[in-house]
Amino acid sequence: MNSRVLLTAARPFAARSFRSSAPMMKEAAEDATAKGYLKRRTPLELLKFGMFVSIPVIMMLHFRHPENLNYYIQMCGYVKYPAEADRKQLDPDVIMREIDALRAKKADEKPAGK
Repeated sequence: MNSRVLLTAARPFAARSFRSSAPMMKEAAEDATAKGYLKRRTPLELLKFGMFVSIPVIMMLHFRHPENLNYYIQMCGYVKYPAEADRKQLDPDVIMREIDALRAKKADEKPAGK
């Protein structure tokens, strides 16, 4: 071991800088590779990593268009929407008259003692 590594190891952890620890990390990585602790990346591992990264990206690019998403929702049929009834155009005055009628009905139903 050289003296630089010993001096670096003697200092507290908080006082170490990246520059002083980089050679130690490089040396440790070389030792691990030389001793066989780290395996070489095989083509199968590269294929698995490529699939791991590319499938979510491809799905994101495909499903970002609403027509694609709606196609799969309708194809699977797991979302069933009920048929809508005819909606009549309600004027705000009609709505307010109905609310006033309901309030008057509630006021008539309240007991006189309260």
